[in-house]
Amino acid sequence: AIAQVQIDQNFISQGPSPKFGPLQIVGSGDADNGANGTVAGAIQTILLDPMLGPNTMFIGSTNGGIWSTTDGGSTWTPLTNNQASLSIASLALDTTDPTGKTLIAGVGVTTSGNWGPPLGPGGRPTGLLYSTDGGADWAPLAGATAFADQSVIGVAARGQTILAATFEERDPTLTQANNGNSYGLYISTDSGSSFSLVPTCSPPCAGLPSGPVTALVADPDPAHSKTFYAAVTSPTDPTQSGVYVTHDSGAHWKPFFTGSTTVNG
Repeated sequence: AIAQVQIDQNFISQGPSPKFGPLQIVGSGDADNGANGTVAGAIQTILLDPMLGPNTMFIGSTNGGIWSTTDGGSTWTPLTNNQASLSIASLALDTTDPTGKTLIAGVGVTTSGNWGPPLGPGGRPTGLLYSTDGGADWAPLAGATAFADQSVIGVAARGQTILAATFEERDPTLTQANNGNSYGLYISTDSGSSFSLVPTCSPPCAGLPSGPVTALVADPDPAHSKTFYAAVTSPTDPTQSGVYVTHDSGAHWKPFFTGSTTVNG
């Protein structure tokens, strides 16, 4: 059986914290005493990089860009203040690089700092950022313009293969059919110079069902650099929603589990 138990805990701040700003920038109201100001700095993603050091971490924030620490969180440094967008939805490490210096970030995530629906992005959705020097410098990937109107909520990089999972459409008045770009899973086999949408099909088949890809994970073992997992939400058939796996860098997919699942705890 599942029971709710309250546990007294004390948390210590370990990184950048939300800041309040004037109402005319963005309406807000999702934090205590925040109804008259914007809220920025929400941590969206955390990435540990043990190859750079046991105390090295990166965080991506909804409105504040990418930050890093090399002392376990005592001090933090902003890394992307000069980029076109500070809205970071996802971070990933390319484990095929033994130095741990190859990083990728997905840009564009919905902010809760809004008076009401539709919720807007924390910054411009501009695709992907890429670093090959441990986060000191970041550059946009040119091929990511293929999905620059969508939130990249999951990223994975393994050598020349880069995958990007997109979810939200940027204009809430448009549907997937007339929004220009289609949400789903995008793949590049040329280090990000170009991307294409992974074809979909109706299972049983060797592909993904049509729908938003809401999560993306790469196998962390460099020996399994062609293995990726993607969570897909089918808008038409809930039985097709689930997690799919590929062992050949996205050429073929099969269900890992689909439909509803039971969690025992």
